[in-house]
Amino acid sequence: MGMTMAEKILASRSGRDEVRPGEYVWARVDGTGVFGPIPMMEELGIEQVFDNTRVYAVDDHFAPSPTVERANAHKALKEFATKYDIENYFEYGRHGILHQVFPENGYVSPGDLIVSIDSHSTSYGCFNAMGAPIMEGAVTGRHYGTALDARPAQHQVLARRNAAGILRGQGCDSEDRC
Repeated sequence: MGMTMAEKILASRSGRDEVRPGEYVWARVDGTGVFGPIPMMEELGIEQVFDNTRVYAVDDHFAPSPTVERANAHKALKEFATKYDIENYFEYGRHGILHQVFPENGYVSPGDLIVSIDSHSTSYGCFNAMGAPIMEGAVTGRHYGTALDARPAQHQVLARRNAAGILRGQGCDSEDRC
């Protein structure tokens, strides 16, 4: 079996002909999103992001702010965007949800590798791109423009239609016991 779309994207972004499940690769990132400041960047002494035009700061989580703590987090995101000269800062009221902002503004294209600190980053798959949710590792993506990603094992699902045209997993009986 050939490579999956995710493997093809990781191979192209890591300068390799192919990648296989279980491998770790350093891959060039096409974009990254953030909805809060990253204190770890300051703790590590990181002074700049890899490309201020490909980091997207979107003030969408907990907006409008339900607490003083969340209001302070929104203020900190704005300060983060200013400090790192983030060109694409979407302050509350100027956008939608983080993962909606990418496609609506042309920030995601087929074949792109997008990393973000949110589990919904996988939604970019519907644009034939690879969205990878990573947490602290996102700091390297913002600073160096690369990300370390492991390819999980893939599974092949075989199915067949029975005489009535009902699709069943291969090896399942008429009662759907597999």
